[in-house]
Amino acid sequence: WTFDFPIPVDFVIYRAMFYYIKESGADKNMAEILYGLAGIDEKMREIFGKMEYNFQLYIKGGRVTLPEMYSIMGRENLGLERAVNTDKQTWGRRKAKLYFDLGEGFNEKDTLYIDTVTDDENVVSFTGTVPEGCKALRIDPLDRPCILKLLKLENGGSVTEVLGNGMLFADSTLIFNTDDPQIVLNKVKGGAELSVSYRLSMLPDDIFDDITKTLNGDKKSTYASKLKNRKKGYVRLKL
Repeated sequence: WTFDFPIPVDFVIYRAMFYYIKESGADKNMAEILYGLAGIDEKMREIFGKMEYNFQLYIKGGRVTLPEMYSIMGRENLGLERAVNTDKQTWGRRKAKLYFDLGEGFNEKDTLYIDTVTDDENVVSFTGTVPEGCKALRIDPLDRPCILKLLKLENGGSVTEVLGNGMLFADSTLIFNTDDPQIVLNKVKGGAELSVSYRLSMLPDDIFDDITKTLNGDKKSTYASKLKNRKKGYVRLKL
């Protein structure tokens, strides 16, 4: 093909990032971060989006464009290995595992998998009823490292005291560099409703390793100091 005008380099970068974001399933927040790192703002994305649409019209002839295929198909085909891994990674978004301390501490006998609802912003939410006689409650949101921002945790209509076994950032965001993330409520109201919502993000293990190594290695970092003091225990969240 020949063109009568130069193609902006930023447009080429936009196209690569646009289709990468579509294929990887990155959420809105991650997309904003990636575009920001490339210096592509919202106005540029709007212009480049129109350019990409017209470019696809130019080359497609009577065929369906790639954006149209994404719209029609919803998601790409997955190989068996990736499908299995994707199922493992999304299990925690569909189910949360609850442990009830009925006087014998937390154990596998007194557990329940509860269905969750996940919206377009990766906010996971669920409701349930705390059993009568329950002394404490533990929520396992996932069985792999993750980042969790706790948005709501109410029992009987009131906010409860919440602990977590991750690294605390701000008041309610935890980075779990463990395969056993836990949120613990030491005081619960038996027979009362439990209402929970949190935003959940998953990253590859090597990224979590880099994060924790960086924090541990930065002696001047406030977060590094907090990590050193808290990595073996629980931290208290504020809602």
